[in-house]
Amino acid sequence: MEPRVLPARPHADLDAYRKTGGGEGLARASQMGPAQVIEAIRASGLRGRGGAGFPTGFKWKGVRGDLADGERRFVVCNAAEGEPGTFKDRAILAADPYSVLEGIAIAALALNAPEAHVGIKASYRHEIERLESAANEMAAMGWLDHVDVRLTAGPDDYLFGEEKALLEVIEGRDALPRLFPPYVVGLATELSAGLGSGSAGASAKTNPTLVNNVEPSPTCRASSPTEPTGSVRSAPTNRRGRWCSPSRGTSCGPRSWSCRWERR
Repeated sequence: MEPRVLPARPHADLDAYRKTGGGEGLARASQMGPAQVIEAIRASGLRGRGGAGFPTGFKWKGVRGDLADGERRFVVCNAAEGEPGTFKDRAILAADPYSVLEGIAIAALALNAPEAHVGIKASYRHEIERLESAANEMAAMGWLDHVDVRLTAGPDDYLFGEEKALLEVIEGRDALPRLFPPYVVGLATELSAGLGSGSAGASAKTNPTLVNNVEPSPTCRASSPTEPTGSVRSAPTNRRGRWCSPSRGTSCGPRSWSCRWERR
């Protein structure tokens, strides 16, 4: 049986990933309108892997809705795998972090989200190193120019993997769930301010936030129509992205890493 998510062998670098079609999904998405990308994801039948099997395209369409004044969208990848004895997300991140980041980049294009976050346990050192290396290579190629990708390394707590608790950790607090789902109360515009735990959100800006697990990301890069072709560098934006390396559950306190990227 042909592997559907894991590659036959780990991708050692970006060149190896490109030889297997890496980057083609992002190239297509950059030439399509957001509605087309979301419809392609819906038509593919892709579903989330969080247990409920929620249709990914339907979730993306909901987050893509109209924004109120001062709001913006976020994309979050939940890599805080915490169920006892489970290693599927870690296996994907170790073998093919490029496809995970490409899927995040496609979601950011489709949702017009200027910022994305990867939440992962700080103890997953090898997977963090793989993500950092892949992000640096992809950034150098211009694949992340349209989105700031930030990584938050959090605690080993089981609750860290719950999507609302994950948002709390990204905002610098303990892994405690909120009452409202991310598409209602997402990340704060300024992470240092936060939205608060529990019943927060009644008066806070909602900032609709897409939270997907690791596994749908490699799949969505292959779910868009194949007609459009072109260079990944043609993503419709002039913004420069950032890859922010891990902090332990705190918001980004930038310090210079290179001329284009910032570490936190």
